[in-house]
Amino acid sequence: MPPFVQNITLLRLCPRTRFNLYRVFSISRATFINTLFFTCLIWGHSAQADNTKDQDKSQLDDQADTVVVGQSKHSAVLQGRAASVIDEKALKEQVVRSVPEALGDEIGAYVQQTAHGQGSVYLRGRTGRHTLLIIDGFRLNHALFRQGPNQYLFTIDPLGLERIEVLRGGGSVVLGANALSGSILVHSKDPKIDPYHEGIKLQSSFTGLYATADLSQGVRSELNAQINSSWGLYLSASWLKREELEASDPLKLRQDIPQVLILEKNVPRFRENQRLQMGTGYEALGADFVSRVKLQHGEWKVAARLFRQYDTPRTDQCPPPEAPESWCLNYDEQFRTHIYSVLEQNFKQAWAQDLWVGFSFQRQHERRTNDRENYLNIGRDSVNVWELRTKVTTKKWVRNQQQFQLNYGFDSTFEQVSSKAWDTLVLSNITREKTRGQYMDGSDYLRAGLWTQAQWTYQDLSLRLGSRVNGVQARSPEDKQSETSSIKRQWLGSTSALGLTWQVTPTWAFLSNLEEGYAPPNLDDLTARQLTGQGYQIENPNLEAEYSLSFELGTKFSSAQSLRSKKLGFSFELWGFIQELKQGIERRDAVCPSTERSCLAARISTPFTLVNLAEPAHIYGIEQQFTLSLPLRITVSEYASYALGTGPSPLSSEAGKSRPLSRIPPLNGGVKVRWESRLQRFYAQVGLRWAQAQSLLSFGDEIDHRIPYGGTPAYQVYHAQLGFREGGWSLNLNLENLSDVAYRVHGSSVNGAARGLSMFLTYQL
Repeated sequence: MPPFVQNITLLRLCPRTRFNLYRVFSISRATFINTLFFTCLIWGHSAQADNTKDQDKSQLDDQADTVVVGQSKHSAVLQGRAASVIDEKALKEQVVRSVPEALGDEIGAYVQQTAHGQGSVYLRGRTGRHTLLIIDGFRLNHALFRQGPNQYLFTIDPLGLERIEVLRGGGSVVLGANALSGSILVHSKDPKIDPYHEGIKLQSSFTGLYATADLSQGVRSELNAQINSSWGLYLSASWLKREELEASDPLKLRQDIPQVLILEKNVPRFRENQRLQMGTGYEALGADFVSRVKLQHGEWKVAARLFRQYDTPRTDQCPPPEAPESWCLNYDEQFRTHIYSVLEQNFKQAWAQDLWVGFSFQRQHERRTNDRENYLNIGRDSVNVWELRTKVTTKKWVRNQQQFQLNYGFDSTFEQVSSKAWDTLVLSNITREKTRGQYMDGSDYLRAGLWTQAQWTYQDLSLRLGSRVNGVQARSPEDKQSETSSIKRQWLGSTSALGLTWQVTPTWAFLSNLEEGYAPPNLDDLTARQLTGQGYQIENPNLEAEYSLSFELGTKFSSAQSLRSKKLGFSFELWGFIQELKQGIERRDAVCPSTERSCLAARISTPFTLVNLAEPAHIYGIEQQFTLSLPLRITVSEYASYALGTGPSPLSSEAGKSRPLSRIPPLNGGVKVRWESRLQRFYAQVGLRWAQAQSLLSFGDEIDHRIPYGGTPAYQVYHAQLGFREGGWSLNLNLENLSDVAYRVHGSSVNGAARGLSMFLTYQL
């Protein structure tokens, strides 16, 4: 039988949506044409039709019925590692608002939300420069990534994804710089090709969404167009609008602190009904175009993916805690444009059996307005990223119960920054451009890496050994008027990795991994002047690269031979890890430059800068997960994660003392009970998500308006999911916060949603 091909949809846009070509594309025509031409020039000669009847990869995955614990049928980087996968079905059943929210129930992951439309994922206690985000094989991390990269995963539509792979632990050798604590690998939907169908085949679907907590409404339409047995197209378009987010109540603040301080940390601000949170809500558009051509011994893919987010308030600064309600920092535009081409080819040569080569152009653009009644601060920042990545897999050599295989590759990015800022006096209608923006206009960032990894297997033992060489250069111009120094810095570093897996039985394995990590400072660390949740950041052009050494030891067990087995069984996973972080970057107090009026005028935003810690910091942690399969298709699962990070205090007044690292999540976990009907037409699930209080705070945490004095309170939140499908219709329901408790994830600006209902309704043609 031909493989099942997912149905996909057409575009519907709300008439109220503001929509013009400049705001949607946010790139010049010349840039677009040059990028497209270069892509076609590289790969055009390879676009030869393939008349072979090879089965589609998704069908091969479905036939892989036997699962060996410790191995992965997904990305090779996950094999022998602490990892998990969220598939398309799970993404729909969760009825998530965003990609970060989809990771909220994953072991070892913790999701912080700076705003209703912004969020970052912590893996093993770290985020930002220590967590690498990969989308469709290319870096999402760029030179302007902040300490907490709040908005970037929000520029991906969760309904447009095939799966999300989460790697917990170092991955710097294969994936590159910044993969110190983990990586999130996002895989978007591609055209589905039925090799048994010769003519044109069209399949489409429409998905509408609605949620009561923020009155969300939206639609996504998708179209899968198979032209012949070797060529397919995928098109999608989406529109989404969310209003202010309702919470059950404000958090209960400590009463032993003077009232003025309580007011200054009262984030977020609430409307008169003490339910709606000010500074929440946003609007978004998205579109995808993908062409996939099967070649004689591989395939060629060209894709363009656009996401446009509008009017997203920064909740902790909208309005600032001490300000009138009209004051607000607003992200007017948060755009991501991604155009790329990928060639996968099988050469059947010993030195290069499989080749993966990708070229990508990516543009991240944002425009901000800081409303101060009588004047406006306006900023516009963009970064253009050109990336080339290659990966080669050799033939697997087999001899006397031994197997050996080698992977090697090269990757490089070149990034250019555009940054402008203006002040507008409202009463006199006078606009003055500043000499510098949030970053330095004309800055650039170049990185390159060469890596290799060998895999050797003998009977029940598997050994992984890899190494990488990284080179980075950062350049930024001088601006004497703002007291900004020029920068031309280079860093050269190397990392290595060692992994050992003992497959005791096909269902039981012991795993250990030793990984070095590498994270050079980026242009945000070196050049940024900006208002953040921790205060007002002042640049430090003298930062050095961070290095890490991580060790993890784990065991996996599963009594079932198949993931689809309906027999009684259970699976268990336990990991312990320790990471030493050398030259770790943390926040310390600073003094505003005499020319920086925004910093001098920020009355309660403490100025700070980033510094390298003089002594190593350490992060310890443990993770466990358990799943029990019962008769009548009932499944019970639970997980828990804990991390503790400490290092020398960055403050000059605390020399020789130890401090917690910034925003380490508390002990947290969850429990779920699920039932599914025999033909999987109906499912029901109830769950609990919990976290202990977090009172271990760094200097940056203590001055952060998002974190209450004394730390973030503990919480327990109950939820339920229901769903059914019949014919071409499917309905997914999420009942959130059933007990209507007031809670906040540690480090977030917004409280969790109140009791409410969210839903996806899909019709497949």
